[in-house]
Amino acid sequence: AGWCLQQALEKFLKAFLLAHGWKLRRMHDLATLLDDALCYEPSLEQYRAVCEKVTAFYFINRYPFVAPQDISENDVREPWDQAKPLVELLTRKTLNSSNG
Repeated sequence: AGWCLQQALEKFLKAFLLAHGWKLRRMHDLATLLDDALCYEPSLEQYRAVCEKVTAFYFINRYPFVAPQDISENDVREPWDQAKPLVELLTRKTLNSSNG
C-alpha cells in the first residue's frame, strides 16, 4: 500500500509539472519533484514532510535488503490521510493549468 501511495503521488506531481511545461525526468523522489513544483505553486511546500515519508515506501519496496520491512497499516494510513489534500490541490491546479 505504501508503494502504491508513492506511485500515485509521483504520477500526480508529474502530471502537475507536465501541465506547466516541465520536461519529464526519470525520478521517483517526491521531494525532488516537489522542489520542481514549487516554481509553479509555492503553497505545495506544506506537503514536504509527507512527500519525504512516502518516498521512503518506494525505496523499502525497491531495495528490501537495504531498508527495514516492518511497516504497519498505521505507518501507511497517516501519510495517506496527509496526502489527500495534496492530491486534491494538484488535481485542481493541473486542471486549471490545462484549461487556461
